[in-house]
Amino acid sequence: MAHFDEAVHAIEISENHFQSRISGRYNIGPIPNGGYVMTVALAAMLKKFPGREPLTTTMHYLRPTAVGEMDVIVEIVKRGKRYDTAMARLVQNGKECARVLATFGSFDDVSPNAITAITGAPPTLVPLSEAITIPAPDWFSIVKEFDERFDPSTAGFLDGKGNGVAKLTGYVRFFDDRNADPLSLPLFCDAMPPPIFHVVPNRWTPTLELT
Repeated sequence: MAHFDEAVHAIEISENHFQSRISGRYNIGPIPNGGYVMTVALAAMLKKFPGREPLTTTMHYLRPTAVGEMDVIVEIVKRGKRYDTAMARLVQNGKECARVLATFGSFDDVSPNAITAITGAPPTLVPLSEAITIPAPDWFSIVKEFDERFDPSTAGFLDGKGNGVAKLTGYVRFFDDRNADPLSLPLFCDAMPPPIFHVVPNRWTPTLELT
């Protein structure tokens, strides 16, 4: 089992009540990464909607989580033909740590009459051979799970040379070559250093909300 799949594994111990274990593999210091915490909730919720994928998710973080047991309490808000919506509470040591609202469906289930407009595109990146790695302290366990390589022009914050633009571009993948998928997307989008470091000096940047 890939590290990520092991770290989001959930067991339904009673109706809509799942038990997971927060891994220490995705920590920033002693605190689990916010994107990883979201994936733990989604992995439990997806067990109620087999064959579906998370289309949109929003999580509000109420207090830091810790490595250890986590209860995920799922409330099914709506079941539909194309979309299902659910909410989940993450509870640790009797205290709610985060709450997530998500809608599930299929990326392949598009009505023939649907109107779509895709205006986004992947960013322009330097060749992988020119991208650089960023050293990180050993107590950032999350960096050991990824192969991250950055465009040198957006890595100046490391030397205190922020360019004033909150933007960071580069490449990222799991070190064990697990494929990226919709479940791992929240972890990937929150796995790189905060781009705001180009605007303000490096400091603790806790996640309050993630969509």
